[in-house]
Amino acid sequence: MRLSRLFKVSFCILGFHFCMPATSQATGTASLDKLPDMAHTSLARYADLELDELFRAVAEDVHYEPYTGILRGAAGTALSRAGNDVDQALLLATLLQARGYRVRFVTGTLSEQNVQTLIMGLYPPELPLLEWPAGIKTYWPKQDNALQSIAAGHTWLELDQGDGTWLPLDPSFPRAVIGEAYAEAERRFASPPDSLHHQVRITLKVQTADGKLTEVGSVERNTQDLVLQPLGLTTVGIPQVRSAEQVDSKPTVSGLFGGGLTGDTGNSTEAKPGETQPLLPVATQYRRQMRIGGETLDWPATLIMQDKEKDALQREWLEITLLSPDGKPRKIARDLFVVDAPGVTGGKPADYRHYEIAVLPGLLQLEEVSDYLNRVTRHLDIQAMGQQLKAFDSTAEGAFTRLSHMDASLAAISGSLATLAFAAESDRLTTNLAHANGVAVAYTRPRVIIFSVEGQQGPQGDPMAFRSSLDLRLDEVDAYPYPGHSMRAIELFQQARGMQNSIAEANFIERIVGKGQSASTMNLMERVPDKVDDLLGLGPDQQAELDGLPQLSPYAKRLIRQRMSEGRQVIIPNQPVVLAGRSRYGWWEVDPQSGRMIGVMDDGLHQAMVDYSLNVEHLGLNDETGRAIGVIIGATSTQFLLISGILEQGTVTAGLLKQVEKTISDLKCLSCPEFSAKVGVKAQVGDSCFSTSKAAGRATSGIGFCQKYADGFGCAASLILHGLRKEMKIPQKDLVTVTPSAEVKAICLNAKVE
Repeated sequence: MRLSRLFKVSFCILGFHFCMPATSQATGTASLDKLPDMAHTSLARYADLELDELFRAVAEDVHYEPYTGILRGAAGTALSRAGNDVDQALLLATLLQARGYRVRFVTGTLSEQNVQTLIMGLYPPELPLLEWPAGIKTYWPKQDNALQSIAAGHTWLELDQGDGTWLPLDPSFPRAVIGEAYAEAERRFASPPDSLHHQVRITLKVQTADGKLTEVGSVERNTQDLVLQPLGLTTVGIPQVRSAEQVDSKPTVSGLFGGGLTGDTGNSTEAKPGETQPLLPVATQYRRQMRIGGETLDWPATLIMQDKEKDALQREWLEITLLSPDGKPRKIARDLFVVDAPGVTGGKPADYRHYEIAVLPGLLQLEEVSDYLNRVTRHLDIQAMGQQLKAFDSTAEGAFTRLSHMDASLAAISGSLATLAFAAESDRLTTNLAHANGVAVAYTRPRVIIFSVEGQQGPQGDPMAFRSSLDLRLDEVDAYPYPGHSMRAIELFQQARGMQNSIAEANFIERIVGKGQSASTMNLMERVPDKVDDLLGLGPDQQAELDGLPQLSPYAKRLIRQRMSEGRQVIIPNQPVVLAGRSRYGWWEVDPQSGRMIGVMDDGLHQAMVDYSLNVEHLGLNDETGRAIGVIIGATSTQFLLISGILEQGTVTAGLLKQVEKTISDLKCLSCPEFSAKVGVKAQVGDSCFSTSKAAGRATSGIGFCQKYADGFGCAASLILHGLRKEMKIPQKDLVTVTPSAEVKAICLNAKVE
């Protein structure tokens, strides 16, 4: 059968409510080189400016953030409208050099007074006057030694005036002036040394049942070169089959990227007249491609023989290493497959897997992302994509290869748009949360967000099972309280941001795929019964408690124990919770030092996931080889779905903000009668449940759910609602929140109230 008939079923995807119509404005097809380049178009706003205007634009529009080295580069700094002194100098240099100017870089050490002046560029121009009850520990930047050290080493530019003199240009100070240098020059160079660059290394590793560890492939790039670049790994499992008479023969490898798919190994004997030799699966070959922008890397395939237990895949994972100029690498791992992880069927990976990895070195401006999504809509011709898909003949030599290429391009587009749209939503919420509550935020390390689509072709007649997930693999920001604000604002902000991202993430993925309930930590926690001992707060020395949790998988226990051994605290239900029709565990990981909190599900994902099926006609091929083409078609249809949903729904909406408000308002921990009686006010959303930090451990009595949650959770919820009120411009009387009294605020901030 031809794919055109299948496409009629799969294009609009039965069961989903998003179907992207063709637009008369569309000018291209699903090709990455046809899409607008958002990172570099961020430089366009400076295009018509002369030297004086250009300097003022960079100095006034780009605010200071404290980190070392080159993290974002020129395009990323322009996009974020924030950067340290080196990135701001690099932005100005790039713009000047494009106009024919000659510049050089200069380094020196700032005086103590100029350090304080530079750091104030981290904060809004007008800071509120804050008054706190006696006993609250307040924050002052000049007492933050780490911050002072980062700011002291300084970089700026000098411009060749053509007469043997050089003009100082330092845009990093809030009120900088052309011709002024704010430190004594110690070193000059034509371009920043390579040692100043932040870098990202991504390595794919595989472990088999015999313990053999294989490094499949690795890429390393400067972080600035990955700003909004599509970065994706695609893996397809191709069944290797042969005739029943040749079961002892060694199979050959069928091609995925660069060859036809026959499903035969070339070893079958000629069938007798009237007879059909059955084809039996004997192995699976996992073929992989890594794409970085327009570059394609064919990584080695892995052949797993069914009759060799030692060859069975045990684990496959990405190891992501962040390399910074300070020489302290940061390693994070993302499991792609673990044989005993929850949700794994048949002891092997899904037939189709695509992981789009977004490396985001700075904040994204929601307005620019929204404009970009509108421009993408004009460039993507969905109707033309459909015609390409319909043109494929499932029996033609090479059709599978061409179909795979098309799917990979669509997967890169949909994954890139998903991570971009979510990051913009998250950043808008983070900004409101921070500035509405007296905290400045700095994006001092790359964020790593992974959007994945996994698909499994079932037996003939069964729908294909697909899973989409949005994984905040590394999503950390640094928080600096406003001068004179409470030190504990850092901890509360980080907890609030973790809660808020969990809600926003679940809401985002539910919207773009049109499904009702995603598997996220916040969704799970909302369904924990409100009884004593329903939650456990466990510290690093309480790993033995995990053995008492029913149905907690060995894989989940390993994940939790690893994080607890690193000093993390964990908040977890004492029994599984039914979520999206399946019993699940989820937990909060809390860093007691920084207050950062992130939700983790029992499959290791940092947040939201949706399962769904596609009802499509089965291909007219044998059951095994049909799986390979069938799952690609389902995946391609899924990419249409995701692109449509993102372009239609991928911005912060009033509905999202209302959902965040509602979820926070529904949290059981925000009604603590014991504490409300103690402080003499009625406990409502916006008041705090907590007075002092509590040791982690099993709670046996008292305030139940509230006591067993993280210290400051109620205050964190109050911060979220404070920020939402400002964002939605809703009068305070129309929200369920109340502004905490001075007494309650003091309890939130761990003060001693006499």
